[in-house]
Amino acid sequence: MFQESEQMLDLIIKQSDFGNVKVEREVLLGEPHAEILEISEKENFDLIVMGNRGFSNIKRFFVGSVTQRIISEAKCPVLVIHSDLDE
Repeated sequence: MFQESEQMLDLIIKQSDFGNVKVEREVLLGEPHAEILEISEKENFDLIVMGNRGFSNIKRFFVGSVTQRIISEAKCPVLVIHSDLDE
């Protein structure tokens, strides 16, 4: 799972145009909201960007709760990108 996640991120970075923005990737294990909040504080993030995709009712509950916790607890701004894609 860890190696698959790294490969997926590498592919996304390779296929995307980030212009002059420096991109670093890191795969973390643990509770998503806790890991995101911890690293954002440790690395003094200026902004957290999160995707918000269409999921099944069960997945939507969990994804939404992670996003909501990040929005409410982050010490920096959070940008949520909405997508109408259904899985």
